[in-house]
Formats: sequence, structure tokens, C-alpha cells
Amino acid sequence: AVVSTQSTGNTHDVSVVPDISPTESMSELLDVVIGPILTLCNLSASQLDPVDNAVYIINLVAGLYSVLAMYENTDKKLELLQNKIDEELETLTNLQYDHMIKITSVPPTEMINTERLSTVSTKLDQALLNTELLWLHQCTRLSALRHRNVVWHGACEQFVKVYSTLIQSPHNTSMLTKSPEQIADLLK
Repeated sequence: AVVSTQSTGNTHDVSVVPDISPTESMSELLDVVIGPILTLCNLSASQLDPVDNAVYIINLVAGLYSVLAMYENTDKKLELLQNKIDEELETLTNLQYDHMIKITSVPPTEMINTERLSTVSTKLDQALLNTELLWLHQCTRLSALRHRNVVWHGACEQFVKVYSTLIQSPHNTSMLTKSPEQIADLLK
């Protein structure tokens, strides 16, 4: 018995390939691929310190985002990836800010006194001569310049707010001579 190619092809199309739209197919494929990739990314970064963890995840997810952005019907997954990037950028911004506070020896508000402000003034002047001292070196490993800028500008904004508080402290007897605006300009 000879079976014609045409009848075999028709049977194969009906029995094996479901009738789904390209949008549904892409969505299902992305569900199967993206979730495990993000899980693997988080697991592989879990043993890193917080700064390296954030940089690693941002770079990996941003790369995945740029690949997916080339395809149609990926809006929901792109939004998920962007949210993950934003979350890690916020974490990295806070870590960058903490580093800046540490480098310049800015004390907690309740511990401000004349001696501590003198130390802040000296260390801040040194750091402003070479702002690279204020950078977490891992931040330079962010693959996208826009991500580095988000982290730096966010941390600088937080730092200037704290500096403004120090300027207004009753213990500041003209040790901190630069205005918050001057600090912001010097950190750009």
C-alpha cells in the first residue's frame, strides 16, 4: 500500500502541530525560557557580594532585554526584565551612596559634632579632587553607560541631600564651605 505524500503531510499537520497564533506561541516560548534564565542568573549571583551581584544581574538581564527587544509580542517579558534591571539599579545606587558616605566619613545625623565635620570637610575635599575615589570600582563594569549614569546620579543626589543637612548643622562653624549646589556640580 502506497501512501501519498499529500495525505501524510495533512495528517502530520492536523495531529502534531496545534492551531495557535504566533502571539500565543511566542508567549509560551518566552515563559519556558525567560523564567529559568532569570532563576539561573539569581542562583549564579547568589554567592557574590551585593555590589558584584547587582552588577552581574544588571548586565545579564540587560543583554537578555536587548535580544528580546528585537522581536514582536515580547512586551510583557520586556517589562518584567526592565523591572528587574530597575530593582538592581536601585540596590546598586544605594550601595554606591553608602560607599560615598564611607569614603567621606559622613556621620549619622545624631552623631554630628565639630570634630566629625572637620574630618568630613578634609575627606570630601580630597575626594572632590579625584571623584574616581568615590566610585565603587564594580560600577565601572556595568556594560551600559546609561546604567552607570543612573547609579552615579542617584547616589550623588542622595549625597547632596545629606551634605545639605550637614551644612545646616549648628556644629558647622564654617568648616564645610561649599554649597550643596557646588558639591552637585563637582560630582557631575
